[in-house]
Amino acid sequence: MADQMAQVGFGTSVVMVDALLDRASTLALSRWDQAGALVQQAAEIAIGLAAGAGSTTTAAVALQVPEADLTECVRLAWDEVSRWDVELARTYPSITRLWLVLTDAWRELQKGEPDGQLAVG
Repeated sequence: MADQMAQVGFGTSVVMVDALLDRASTLALSRWDQAGALVQQAAEIAIGLAAGAGSTTTAAVALQVPEADLTECVRLAWDEVSRWDVELARTYPSITRLWLVLTDAWRELQKGEPDGQLAVG
């Protein structure tokens, strides 16, 4: 999945992140904790980015979203956002906010799981 996503352009990548976070948001609906709130916030940011990027591949990309659990959806979205060129933040300033919110969401989801790590770099 990650290798497949590395081969796509920014517009398609944003739609993939949006689809992953849409799934994560649905899975987090029953959570009333900080992790759930952060996932919802990340999904809202991703919707705005997807609309701004203007990709026409929405339906095709959404069908490629894996049947992953909440934590895996957040991890895959974080991995994809981490691949984006930092220069894109000039055009899409919410990219940095999305990266930070996803990082915080991952950390919240990993509480109580001592071996859970999100590799930076």
